[in-house]
Amino acid sequence: MVAVIAIVVGAWAAFRSANPRRALYIAERSAVALLRSTRGLDDHEIEVRRQGRVLNEPHVVTVDVASRGARDIPRSAFDGQPLKLDFGVPVVALLDQRSDADRPAVPSPKVVVTQTGLEIGPALLTRNHLLTYTLLVEGPPYFQFFGELADVNIYDRPVRRISAILPLGTVVLSALILGIFSSFISSFNWLTYVVSAMVLLASAAAAWIAFSSQRDAGRQVDQVRRQVDHARYQQDLAEEASVRIQRALMMSDLLREDKSREI
Repeated sequence: MVAVIAIVVGAWAAFRSANPRRALYIAERSAVALLRSTRGLDDHEIEVRRQGRVLNEPHVVTVDVASRGARDIPRSAFDGQPLKLDFGVPVVALLDQRSDADRPAVPSPKVVVTQTGLEIGPALLTRNHLLTYTLLVEGPPYFQFFGELADVNIYDRPVRRISAILPLGTVVLSALILGIFSSFISSFNWLTYVVSAMVLLASAAAAWIAFSSQRDAGRQVDQVRRQVDHARYQQDLAEEASVRIQRALMMSDLLREDKSREI
């Protein structure tokens, strides 16, 4: 009996940790550079313009904001403050926005375009709400989000329903092994029940820790990659500014020489 209870409790805990009652998943789906190498394309006179403005390193970035859980996220959870998405580079335009609430008559959240990002809400987000935003930005984006929602767990990763399979599968497999093992033991007393429950809980915890560590490692690699891209972009801007300053100084010297000759 104790072993059965341990199985149920372990499975429920693993599933609830993977699917909290209110959760918001925010992740950058893609970031595509429209010009692979600006320097290499200069000679071919290829450029990207937006309303007459020439973009040096245009990127199209898509971000998903997904609400998942057993309950809706009410407007009051925002506490009057919007959820802020920041890309670390100037936003040229909001190209597309989609709101799939999986329920009729639910309005799309209010969106405000800022200098380097978006401000979303406050608004009602249903338990299966998916928001998708596509933006044109100047430079490789370094995506971050800011804000807290009351009684809502916010994750900087895409929705992964399959994440509960590993701990749940470990619990079920451990239960089967213990069941087969117990069939060969005639004296399956209370101590054996306790040991079985501890083995089940430990196996579920170990599986969940291993999965979380692997997920966090991949997240850190992505973050470092974005930081490197952003640093390269800042370096390119500095080099471009240096070239412009040198050209301005050369022009200034030429003008001085012309004036001295005239005198």
